[in-house]
Amino acid sequence: MQRPPPRPHPVHTAHGFTLFEMVLVIILLGILSTVGMTMISKSYSTTRFINNGNANTSTARYAMDRISREMRQVTFDSNAKALLITDASPTQMSFTKSDFLVQEMVQVHLSGTSLKLSNASVNLDTVLAEHVSAFTLQYFDANMATPAASLGQIRFVQINLTLTDTGNAEPVTLHTLVALRNT
Repeated sequence: MQRPPPRPHPVHTAHGFTLFEMVLVIILLGILSTVGMTMISKSYSTTRFINNGNANTSTARYAMDRISREMRQVTFDSNAKALLITDASPTQMSFTKSDFLVQEMVQVHLSGTSLKLSNASVNLDTVLAEHVSAFTLQYFDANMATPAASLGQIRFVQINLTLTDTGNAEPVTLHTLVALRNT
């Protein structure tokens, strides 16, 4: 039996990384982390922008719903055959509302950039919305003619509301037409 030839000694190979490979890996990791941080930052900004827009829309809708509900309760004087509206200007409306047996003086008005609902009976001034950039009221008679000839002939009120927040969200503009129910 013959003996197998001796194996040659393995050539010594270096184990590890060269300086070039290390620098290349560090540069690639830097690029990947920069791209990742940019994506995370933009996603955070987009989320904040959307949340501000949703908050503005929610606030504007609440204000419109509340004003509409109050206006629908305007008292109708059956003797005078007229609504008890004392002021109807483009930015303010004052009226008497009836709720069962209770009658209250109510005023909707813009004070600076705050839309307010005032109740004289209980001396309460409620802020419905902040950052209001436009608020107008238009008054119509029963035939939808504008302007109504007198306060007693007002049967419909169109509310126009624009809310602009400082959170860089788009302005929210809402319009609604309120039919005064007690006529």
